[in-house]
Amino acid sequence: MGIDSGFTPVPDRHAPIGIFDSGVGGLTVLRELERQLPQESALYFGDTARLPYGDRTPEEILTFGREIIGWMMDQGVKMVLMACNTSSALVLAQVQQEFAVPILGLICPGARAAAQAGRRVGVIATAATVASDAYRQAILEVDPSTQVWQVACPEFVPLIEQNRLQERHTREVAARYLQPLLAAEIDTLVYGCTHYPYLGAGF
Repeated sequence: MGIDSGFTPVPDRHAPIGIFDSGVGGLTVLRELERQLPQESALYFGDTARLPYGDRTPEEILTFGREIIGWMMDQGVKMVLMACNTSSALVLAQVQQEFAVPILGLICPGARAAAQAGRRVGVIATAATVASDAYRQAILEVDPSTQVWQVACPEFVPLIEQNRLQERHTREVAARYLQPLLAAEIDTLVYGCTHYPYLGAGF
């Protein structure tokens, strides 16, 4: 899981780093943040009341982001990590212009890592993230020779949030989503949603 290092937090123990996602997926990012920056404190917000974000409109995602970031600023955060790929793909640039704290997303660091790792890259993500084409564009900016295939996986987030990782149905859904990527003979797979690492652990 990559975290964009474009901003180094000020060493203030009393100002947390805000992290938000549509649910439990962002906890994978929180875990990585704690590993890389153990001296920092964090404020986590999982918007489970309105998940999944993957089938929401950009206008809805922007509204959610504004509400959450505004609340986090009221709590005194010094920066915000948008640990939701859908939000990063659709509204990151907009909220970066609107708020006075640094706001980081996941698409660019993930794309850099993917372009460095392989030449035939598969991306699994929410329908909204795939429709935005954000990962393909970001990967091609790093290396225009990379081939990129994207698959929308709308069933994954609800299954993960319901803790149905070990069920046969979940395995069948995963096999269906991955089949076109395997047929394309990808050499690198991007989890374009912070929920998806739980699938690897569950299987």
